[in-house]
Amino acid sequence: MINKIFILDRLKAIGCHFVFSIILGGVALYLVFFLWYPYPLNIAMGVTKIYLTMLFIDVFLGPIFTGIIFKENKKKFIIDLSFILILQLTAYGYGLYTMSIGRAAWLVFVVDDIEVVSPIDVHSNDKNDINKNLLAPPEWIAATYSKNPKIAAQQKEDEIFKGISLATRLEVFHPITTRSDDILKKVKSLKQLNEFNSQDQILKELKNYNTATGWLPVKAPQYDMVALFDAHGQPLGVANLRPWN
Repeated sequence: MINKIFILDRLKAIGCHFVFSIILGGVALYLVFFLWYPYPLNIAMGVTKIYLTMLFIDVFLGPIFTGIIFKENKKKFIIDLSFILILQLTAYGYGLYTMSIGRAAWLVFVVDDIEVVSPIDVHSNDKNDINKNLLAPPEWIAATYSKNPKIAAQQKEDEIFKGISLATRLEVFHPITTRSDDILKKVKSLKQLNEFNSQDQILKELKNYNTATGWLPVKAPQYDMVALFDAHGQPLGVANLRPWN
């Protein structure tokens, strides 16, 4: 009878910890896949593996360890459980932090394509500017070279010799609507997507973008994709299509 009660108490402790872990996993799921990396940017950025690793550690290992260290002595059990929770929350916080600084914060038009820029990529001395939109979805932005010839020349030199893309400089960010005319000059015909994608995939990805008239390549860490624009040069969204072979 005593062993049966002990087993039931252990299962109850595991169940409570599992529910707590599921809540943590749900919060992370919302932040990662609905705010920071909405489809198809989760694929473009390759974040799914990172999330699943964090999910395994936090949702499954935590409750398993709770079952292993469960004791009849409640005081000792609470001490051991507190240690496990501290480790779990530390790993959880680190995982979220890693994904937050690598998130697709900006979709930046510079010359003839869109660059996906993360906070970790940005060159800025003001960290508040980088982190102020932590709970915001990806923002469409245009990066423009300075009108000052000397500064513009330096920006181009930094791109060539230091590898500092203009898309990573917050001080040159402007609303993408300010570059609509430039975008319209650069967008490619939707027919060109047939060169790199199957017809079925194109129809699947474009079904929610009836007003799309053109596209630009999207440069991303894992998979390059396609940004869709309407007849006025306004961005509509990112499609999981290849812009080249």
